[in-house]
Amino acid sequence: EDPAEFEQTLMVAREVGFARAHIFRYSPRPGTPAANMPDAVQDIIKDERSKELAEVCRVTQQNYIQRYLGKSMKVLVEGKEKSGGLLSGYTDNYIKTYFAGGTHLIGNVVSITLQETTTDGAIGEAADSFQPEADIIPLTLATGVLELTGGRGVDVVLNSLSGEKLQASLACVAPY
Repeated sequence: EDPAEFEQTLMVAREVGFARAHIFRYSPRPGTPAANMPDAVQDIIKDERSKELAEVCRVTQQNYIQRYLGKSMKVLVEGKEKSGGLLSGYTDNYIKTYFAGGTHLIGNVVSITLQETTTDGAIGEAADSFQPEADIIPLTLATGVLELTGGRGVDVVLNSLSGEKLQASLACVAPY
């Protein structure tokens, strides 16, 4: 693939607007006709092109997902994320979705309203009927009181799925 052909690949990716893409670099296999072709693309150029195409596809994916924000989507709940504790699954149009809910929802199809994009999908909110059994409740949905025991303060660091880091120091200034 020469530079002009690669530019055409980028143009097609932008025009098609892929919802999701898997990018694989070509590597020659011994004994195949392609292994003996002249003018092989250098590995460093393959790396650069792979990163550039991945960025184009990341943008098209975000544009695709944004069309569904605020809409209720059916999601097959596949499991619980190791970090963050949110449930995750895919919509019927292959948008990875993260949301709060109890593990009893795994294996079920639930209605989720998509709220914001993440690097690989969307954060959503389950219908109210699913919330009471939630194992965790995200801060955007939480209300209540933080109880401090055994000390006078606590440092809190939160990492959102979109990569934003929030930090706070909380102190107990007077007993109840």
